[in-house]
Amino acid sequence: MGKRTEGSSLLHRTRSDPAAFWTAISSIAACVAALFAGWAALETRNAAVEANKATRASVWLQVLGEYASPEMLASMKELRAWQQQRPKGFAETFKNLLKNAGRSDQEEKLANNLDLDRRRVSHFFHKLEALCEGGVLDEEFVEKEWSYSTYTFISDVIIPMEKAKAEALVETQSMTEEERLAGNRMMDAELEFYRRISRRAFFAYTTSAVESKDASAEEFGLPSP
Repeated sequence: MGKRTEGSSLLHRTRSDPAAFWTAISSIAACVAALFAGWAALETRNAAVEANKATRASVWLQVLGEYASPEMLASMKELRAWQQQRPKGFAETFKNLLKNAGRSDQEEKLANNLDLDRRRVSHFFHKLEALCEGGVLDEEFVEKEWSYSTYTFISDVIIPMEKAKAEALVETQSMTEEERLAGNRMMDAELEFYRRISRRAFFAYTTSAVESKDASAEEFGLPSP
């Protein structure tokens, strides 16, 4: 009873005191505004998260589409065939072919085709690494699509040809030694990225293979180009 009387007295004083009344109204309005602001901020954040997911999905689909293109497959097959035909000296042969100023028409066509294939494949895998390192794509996505066969292709074919191209440019004075060394560091970082990806994918594969007796080695990664 005492508390009710005290509350009624407080209400009476508030109503009879215009300053106190409007202060109370202002406080209530401020609380309501804060609630609406918080709700708006939450909605904005949710919208940003959804937009980010949509952007990532769009980029991921573009990456998969580019990798699945006939041009990419043809380039990877041509580079692998070039490497397998001369496994010990293919990079040196490629460098000498690029350096040769007196190439025949056939050698000119071969050099241009190999360089185009190298550039297409190299730029794709460099872009994929950059998207992951920049946080646009999750490495977990890459692990599911590219695995150990990708790492060996990059390390055995792409990186040697990239370095051979850089050496040819240095020897023909089209690139400085400092630029070549900087490029080598970038290539080493890229190779480490794919080594890390393939290692995690390998562990995931071996774990699932143990759990499933029907698992086949052919299921590991995409077919080698």
